[in-house]
Amino acid sequence: MSSLRVMMCPINGIGLGHVQRCVLIAEELRKQASVEITFVSNTLYPQVITMAGFGCVGLPQTWKDLTANVGAKALPLQEGVVAEEMRDELFGSVLNIIRPDITVFDPPVSVAMMGLAREKGARVVAILRQNKGYFDAVARRGAADLVILPSDAPGDSGDSLVSTGPVFRALVLSRGAELRQQYFPAFSTAVLVCQGGGGVTPATCNYVRRQGHTFLDVVLTTLRPLAPRFPIHVLVSTGPFCPLPRPLLPCLHEPWLSQLSYLPSLPDLMAAVDLVISTAGYNSANEIYAAQVPAVLLPIDFDVESQALNVPCAPGMRVLDGFNGQQLAAYVMEFLQNSSVRQKEVEDAKTRHARALGQVAAADAVLRLAHTSDRR
Repeated sequence: MSSLRVMMCPINGIGLGHVQRCVLIAEELRKQASVEITFVSNTLYPQVITMAGFGCVGLPQTWKDLTANVGAKALPLQEGVVAEEMRDELFGSVLNIIRPDITVFDPPVSVAMMGLAREKGARVVAILRQNKGYFDAVARRGAADLVILPSDAPGDSGDSLVSTGPVFRALVLSRGAELRQQYFPAFSTAVLVCQGGGGVTPATCNYVRRQGHTFLDVVLTTLRPLAPRFPIHVLVSTGPFCPLPRPLLPCLHEPWLSQLSYLPSLPDLMAAVDLVISTAGYNSANEIYAAQVPAVLLPIDFDVESQALNVPCAPGMRVLDGFNGQQLAAYVMEFLQNSSVRQKEVEDAKTRHARALGQVAAADAVLRLAHTSDRR
């Protein structure tokens, strides 16, 4: 029996949530069945995908990428429209080569792409978060054979709609102590600052990077005066695409601060630190929840509503009003000064109930679609 051909398409998301979901679902598919998996994504993400052990075809993401790919010096002026049309045309060429049985889109940014996949005989899976308007648009057009909702939000399940719960990497708790010893001095209060993935779409590229830099500026400006007063050490994880902004680089010469660009086992380290300060992206929020560690989350301002939906109502997880330095300073001071407050935060975090890995249910649903449906 030939292997099932699956094409994972994490295209044009913000951050790394969509990429991580697709990687974890792909890993689970490999465990459950004989599958050939190929990723198709923007040119920004293949380095992350290949680190996970999957092949990846990079679609152009920016106008510069497009002109480099086609060797054109004079292209029409409507760059956004032409970019989308050319991207879809290239995507169609990839479909012709791979000939997938199943295509998985996260997020389903292009109904045209999904239509192309169907024309080539593939079944279409759309992974959607809590975006009612987007879900209605996809469902109403019948663009997907299966819709997966990877969240705790209540939802009906059936042949064409499955609520899987959050998709997140399982912790390896035994590795946490080793990582803490590697990245933090002994006897320090270990504070992990997570900027998030930093992956971006062309339209938001510079803006998202500026937001990440503003987050780091607010957090490090808040923590810097505390370093001489408390035995803290701060490790900043900037993600693979957003390095520490230049004005903050001098801080790296100070003993209280160090930097980490990208660590696939970051969730294991989370479980071994004393406090996490993070944006509220999909991966960060779900990994912090699973790590059962006290945390403060600062949603990025252009995406406050969406990021707030990422965060379950959970003990030991504080969500601030965006990049609010005063609120952050008040919380961190209390956490460091008052041992009873700190102990309560730790105890509260330990009460978070364990959640099933959503990628297991998602992979089950994809395989049911493959096994119960004739190829179109």
